[in-house]
Amino acid sequence: NVYKNREPVPHMKAVYFITPTKKSVDGLIDDFITKSSSRYKAAYVYFTDFCPDNLFNKIKSSCAKSIRRCKEINISFFPYESQVFTLNVPDAFYRCYSPTLEKTKDREAVMQVMAEQIVTLCATLDENPGVRYKSGPSDKASKLAQLVEKNLENYYKTDEKSQIKAKTHSQLIIIDRGFDPVSTVLHELTFQAMVYDLLPIENDTYKQVLLK
Repeated sequence: NVYKNREPVPHMKAVYFITPTKKSVDGLIDDFITKSSSRYKAAYVYFTDFCPDNLFNKIKSSCAKSIRRCKEINISFFPYESQVFTLNVPDAFYRCYSPTLEKTKDREAVMQVMAEQIVTLCATLDENPGVRYKSGPSDKASKLAQLVEKNLENYYKTDEKSQIKAKTHSQLIIIDRGFDPVSTVLHELTFQAMVYDLLPIENDTYKQVLLK
């Protein structure tokens, strides 16, 4: 964890698996401020998403000699089950729909983050899908769809001529939560739902204590 104090191990190399944010990059740089005070011998840096040029240049100017590898691996999402994933943005619903939230920029920022995360999922699956959305009852689905399409175009540009990878046969469908609000309050009639109701599940894991 780059946010916490750690014991220096100057004779060992470190692997950094971090998000491309200012806070994470600052934590990385702090570990290699000077050669004499470096926490590790060298660093292998893997970003979960596209690293903006300003952050990349900051690393380059601060600790480039300590970086052995720097790579973007595009997995800015959380696989929850074999065919289910989440973006792990718990306050997204509030920031997108709250009538009391006055900061429009905050709403646009969270939608941009979600669009970038969805694109990393498409990149992992090697898909450039057609993006479709259900219009109404609000404009959230259309705005998110436009952001996803724009980020897909930017990601799949292959050269200076701005040639873009052809669309694949897959379709990405974005639906506003208001399209089906009832599902959020219905109880699922599955064994999985029953297990969560009856057993003490923590972090999707059930631990059984055997008494001898």
